Amino acid sequence: MRSTNRFAVFFIAVTLGVTSCGGSPSESSGGPLTATELGTRLTTSFDGDGVAAGAALVLALDRGYSFPQVVAAVAAGTLRSHGAITSGEGFAAPSGADTGVIVDKGGMEADASAVILTAGGSALGGGVTVSELKGHLDSFTGFARTEIDRRAAQDAVQAETEELFLAAPAAVAHLANAGYSVAQIVESFVFATVRCDYDFTSLADLSGYKLHVLSCEILGEQPALRPPDVLAADTQDTATTTSSQPAATGDQFVGEATESPDLAEYFTVVSSRIAITIEDGTANIHLELSVTYGARFFNEAPVCTVTAQSAYRGSLPISNGGFSGSIRVQSGEITEAIGPECGVGENWDTTVQDDYAVELVEDPELPIVGTIDAAGVSGTLADGLFSFTARP
Repeated sequence: MRSTNRFAVFFIAVTLGVTSCGGSPSESSGGPLTATELGTRLTTSFDGDGVAAGAALVLALDRGYSFPQVVAAVAAGTLRSHGAITSGEGFAAPSGADTGVIVDKGGMEADASAVILTAGGSALGGGVTVSELKGHLDSFTGFARTEIDRRAAQDAVQAETEELFLAAPAAVAHLANAGYSVAQIVESFVFATVRCDYDFTSLADLSGYKLHVLSCEILGEQPALRPPDVLAADTQDTATTTSSQPAATGDQFVGEATESPDLAEYFTVVSSRIAITIEDGTANIHLELSVTYGARFFNEAPVCTVTAQSAYRGSLPISNGGFSGSIRVQSGEITEAIGPECGVGENWDTTVQDDYAVELVEDPELPIVGTIDAAGVSGTLADGLFSFTARP
């Protein structure tokens, strides 16, 4: 028997009931995007189709991707319209299970069985199809709290009606960031119980108005999940901010990676350093990571805990203000092994050090997704297992 893969402990943690996957960039990376910015960026990437943007967010969450994974994918331009997140030549692995709320999304072997939603005490039998989801997003009018506000908002953006379509993806982002489940989010659009605060600001050339979604909630419901809180706060002050400056050749950023506090029982980042240099539209990445984790288990209890130190390098093209791909291991070693089952024994044919050396050869790549501008870089590693931030 061989030891647990150096990052497979993440999946063990999920199996044992840890619900939050990946760190909170609002704590560790500053939350680079607001919900409005996320909605705008995704809508732009879908040729101005806000309904498709909102549906992609819901579909990604329904497939089991964590919200931190989704935010990083939007920033890197790797979220597809059917809710899949690309990584290299394939797809990134969702950090959780498919929820089955959207019954006909297809692809990635999604579960097409019907489900019943029970959020808020109401029931929606048979699940929801992609077409139905888009229909409800298209008719979304919850961006204003009152009918008077709604009419005023519609009048204000008469010259810029496309701004209204940004409301749906921004609302989905706000709700997911607050901890509402996929079932709650879908039900709220079906039964029109989403309400959002908003603001409008005049465009610089006075040709129209810019919609800014400040916050959203579902009437009469509390979030079912722990809030990921990975977005920067939408405020009236941010409504008038201009787009950040892109990173330029020669820019250098240095920072660190952190694990989710919810996973501290299973592994801990002892030390880390990530350095990113920009050169001709490419992000050159160097990561040094030291992690303590349970490498071998018996009856779900660790019987060998190790500290492993590794170094990764890679160069990824920057597109749409972000990058996505993998960096490759350059070196790695176990610096400490503690426990009764770290060596060869009755249950183990190899030492934990031998297993680690084999894993580095068999699994040399570490997925990374990031968003980047002149102010800094932030994103996730190992499909959301770690969050990182780096500043000039």
